[in-house]
Amino acid sequence: MLRSHSSLLTISASLAFSALPATAQQPKTPSAERSDAQRPGLPPPYYSYAYGPQTTEHRALTVQDAIALALQTASSYRQAQFDERVAAEDVVQARAALFPQVAAQLGNIFTTSAGGLPPGEKAIPSFAPALGIHETTALLTVTGAVDLFGRLRAPLRRGRELLAAAHAGGEAARRDLVLATVDGYYGLSLARQRRRIADETLSLAESSAELTRRMAERGEGEATEMFRARAEALRRRDELEQARAAESAAGNVLRSLTGIPASVHIGVTRPTDLPPLEPFESYSEAVVQERPELAQIDALERAAREEMAGARAQRKPQLVYGLSGGFDATDLGELRRFSGVSAQIALSVPITDAGASRSREAQALLRLASLQTQRESTERRLREEFLAARALAFSALARVGQAEERATASQHNMDLILARYKDRKATITELIDSQSAYADARSAYAQAITDYDTTRARLVADPARLSYEPASGAAPTSAVPAVCSAETTAAPDILGLHLGLTLDGLRSRFPAAIVPLPDAQGIVRVVLGGSLFAKPPADDPAFGLSEVSVHFKDGKLFFYRLVFAEGTTWETKDAFLAAATARFGLPGPWKAFYDWSDKTLVDGEDLRDLAVECQGFRVRVGLGLFSEGVRRVLLPHIKVEATAPGS
Repeated sequence: MLRSHSSLLTISASLAFSALPATAQQPKTPSAERSDAQRPGLPPPYYSYAYGPQTTEHRALTVQDAIALALQTASSYRQAQFDERVAAEDVVQARAALFPQVAAQLGNIFTTSAGGLPPGEKAIPSFAPALGIHETTALLTVTGAVDLFGRLRAPLRRGRELLAAAHAGGEAARRDLVLATVDGYYGLSLARQRRRIADETLSLAESSAELTRRMAERGEGEATEMFRARAEALRRRDELEQARAAESAAGNVLRSLTGIPASVHIGVTRPTDLPPLEPFESYSEAVVQERPELAQIDALERAAREEMAGARAQRKPQLVYGLSGGFDATDLGELRRFSGVSAQIALSVPITDAGASRSREAQALLRLASLQTQRESTERRLREEFLAARALAFSALARVGQAEERATASQHNMDLILARYKDRKATITELIDSQSAYADARSAYAQAITDYDTTRARLVADPARLSYEPASGAAPTSAVPAVCSAETTAAPDILGLHLGLTLDGLRSRFPAAIVPLPDAQGIVRVVLGGSLFAKPPADDPAFGLSEVSVHFKDGKLFFYRLVFAEGTTWETKDAFLAAATARFGLPGPWKAFYDWSDKTLVDGEDLRDLAVECQGFRVRVGLGLFSEGVRRVLLPHIKVEATAPGS
């Protein structure tokens, strides 16, 4: 890991410390804070938090702690959980419709007696339907329907699918919340590291300014250098203020996600250690199918189908039944006479509902088509997000090692520049540039680790299950391109040409070829026209040859170059490489010019080529020199050359 640069400056420690602002000084240790808090008249322990309210408590959080707090805090995920519970109650209600409804009916009906009756005649009720002056009922009724065509089961199945959709929506909201928390946590970690770097860089700038002032007073420097150093120190102070504001904003984001009050100072890990390295090579697009967003759409599609089935069932006959048991008496003294059981059954045949059920069916069909389109677009978007995150994770992992090497080199450079500046062998501009380069390198190192931390979480369906603990062991170094282990004898044979071919073999293969005498270096250079070679298949004319150059030394072929027709339209050299590798069986791995072991530049074409370097030979492919002006000219080519002595 990066070591501290406190030993870089040889001026007194008191000078460097005095240049630091009060808020940039290191916080007290917990033991010192406890001892201070016990002294009378001192305020409670205070944790510096830039541009925020005073904090009196400290809470160290891991990523898992932050995720757990975020899941318990009011958020879209909590709202989704309530929506899921509401959908669960809809299922309970739909299931209840399948069971008989039981009710107890207790009642008493009083009816006045009919008028105009002769004296002494028994009173009769005045209403014709009434059974008596007093009618008492006590019935236990059971009513229900026999679901002949799924009219009642369809809403139940639809409710279950809506419940599954609500659950998937909750999982999607949970995943988004976890990712936002991971971003917020590492965002605060990165902002705090940048503020630390700004603190230390300001200290360096202030120390350099003081050193320059003293040298100017002794006549060892110019006033321009003193003012230049002072201006740089003020610029660094401005950067520190910006870093403090960014740290405060990042802290507020994490607070809003976790619900931690502003009076609590949040402690997060420094972005200096990598989490466990994930096998990104084994990650495929299949993980996209596990995303809850697609599961939610699938459940909504099934719910739409059940809605269509329910609408069709409404146009089918419905069988209903009713059972009643108890008494309906005008005289409670004769309950046996008026007690009994009755049963009713009816078949309801719908004739017309003015097209309401057909409209609901058509509406569900349109909803289903809309969901299918939504699923297709969502799947494309999720696949794009996965591929982008996977590429960013690979890139961040490579950048970590490179940034660490860069920071180490920048630190050594700053040490040397400072020593040379004291001896008046370097300028103040060189010193300032070295300090800026060192600060930028450290910031890039922290940024690379942060990018890796945040992007790796986007490659899995459930980022909460990932391990965020720092991995044991050193961070990976920058990726070194692999080396081809094949020897010269394994060099490719392309269209009958191979390294070690003799001149006699060339003459026998191409009798019409004109072989000149060797040049001053003893090299025989032969140019073969493309017409001497067999034409490519008519259905694949991309590899039609324009010409072939072959070079011999001591009677053996050590270099040949195949140039294909200009009419071929390869969009990129990578596309040409992929096709050429498949056509001619070329080995790998391939590297760009800046990663070649032998960077000898013969012509500008080499800068654009891709190559594979093996033990005794090298193969290069490219599109050649071309103009992007009026006419785009491509020269697709393959070069094979011997590199080992005596090959």
